Amino acid sequence: MSDHAPQYILCSSPGRSGTLFLSTVLACCNATLAEHEPAPNITSSYEFAETLTTNERAALIAQKTEAIHNSRSNSSNHQTYCILDHTLLHGSNYQDVIAQLKVQTNCTDDDIAVIISRRPAAEIIRSRALLAHGTSYLKDMVLMYRGPGWIYTPSSSLYTLPAIDQQLNQFEILAGYVLSAQKAGNELLSTPSGLRVYEINVSDFSSPDPIKKMLRSLTLTFDESRLNEVVANGPVNQRSDEKLEKLEKQETPVPTDIAFYEQIVKEYQSKYT
Repeated sequence: MSDHAPQYILCSSPGRSGTLFLSTVLACCNATLAEHEPAPNITSSYEFAETLTTNERAALIAQKTEAIHNSRSNSSNHQTYCILDHTLLHGSNYQDVIAQLKVQTNCTDDDIAVIISRRPAAEIIRSRALLAHGTSYLKDMVLMYRGPGWIYTPSSSLYTLPAIDQQLNQFEILAGYVLSAQKAGNELLSTPSGLRVYEINVSDFSSPDPIKKMLRSLTLTFDESRLNEVVANGPVNQRSDEKLEKLEKQETPVPTDIAFYEQIVKEYQSKYT
């Protein structure tokens, strides 16, 4: 374990996995600035995921990492800057982001920590399906997929699973996206590096003890009473009302039974991984 707090904390997640909650947790730490999906959101655009060239993406990653560096530099009272942006370390993109951050900041691997926020793939896919993510539409004769822009498909260079040469339905698009995004976290855990990588499951968020264990492992000190209050308040950003509204508007019924989505994951893994 390092004897100092990291300068930067990033997260690896497909989204819908507690990143907003983690930002409120990290905000309880001393000398720490935590932000959830701050601008510029350049790596979350559809164009970034699907159409930009390698050089164009590299330029935008440099812009994003410079913004991360500036956020810490401009906050003189904060030793650690945490960016809980689940679009940042996606798919094949994650190594480029970390490498560029080190170039921008002159920091070492030991100065960077990555929190991997875990949630079962089936639960994430169900949450996204209820928000109508992964449904398609035509824009200027180009097939697009609903979501905030970052639901990338098997045709994207960010996609890290074996190539697929066929049309996928909404649930398969989401399964491929989630499993590809989770693969980045798996590789961060399994590939030897000097990065500080910590894995936590959203099921642990209901108790302060696993969260305190994570913070101590990252060498962060925290306001215990404030942290206990955050945990007691429970999950945030569940978007329950929005899901009900979207569910009523969708033309095709969307299953809510988790067993359906567990089967989607099982079949996708069997066919395409």
